[in-house]
Amino acid sequence: MAFSLDQANPYRNPVWSHSCALADLAVRQPVPEGPNAGADWTRQWVAVWESAQGEIVCPVRDLGTFRWSASRPARAFTWRAGQRHRPGLAYMSTTGRLHGFESLAERRLLLALDFVGGVTEVLSQPFTLKFTTRRGTVRHTPDFLALSHETALLIDVRPADLIKPDDMVKFAAAQRAAGAAGWQYVVVGGWHPRLWAALDVLSARRRSMSDPLGLARSSWNGSLMSRSS
Repeated sequence: MAFSLDQANPYRNPVWSHSCALADLAVRQPVPEGPNAGADWTRQWVAVWESAQGEIVCPVRDLGTFRWSASRPARAFTWRAGQRHRPGLAYMSTTGRLHGFESLAERRLLLALDFVGGVTEVLSQPFTLKFTTRRGTVRHTPDFLALSHETALLIDVRPADLIKPDDMVKFAAAQRAAGAAGWQYVVVGGWHPRLWAALDVLSARRRSMSDPLGLARSSWNGSLMSRSS
């Protein structure tokens, strides 16, 4: 099954849902070079992973060899009255389970990853990066780590009009850390036009729906609330 990003000509440049890349769907936000951290930065910068046994501190130079399967999200997904963001859990057919998100923009990213070919695992809030700048130590928790058999993609999600200068410093550091691990990095700042109309239709059939009450076999006449005369 394929969909097109060209509304005028729907059969031009189709994007196949089982093998597309994130670049086919998302608008990538340019990220500057990382902060100047010195020759020994890969040892001084660390990634803090959460596990059942507590925190595991891993130098950036060893980031690519860390056993991620033992990790938990670096931040909990909490709900409270009056909060401005919209956290929740989203199902992915790629992994067969629910994944946490902290905003509606992040939920859309999880849906899009279900149509990215080669993705085998997705970690929400994978670790907290601690790095140094002229102002001191800074902490940043990337939004997702998408894994495949060949590589990994570290992802931050932020609408382009909401990105601040401090965010760019954190994104630049995350990009440098991902490069040291042999990973790719991207900041998703938006989506290509007319994308979500197609994804919403395709996502509705990602998994088969059960019918334990047998309602699909029932015949309904009139309204749901009917009276016999």
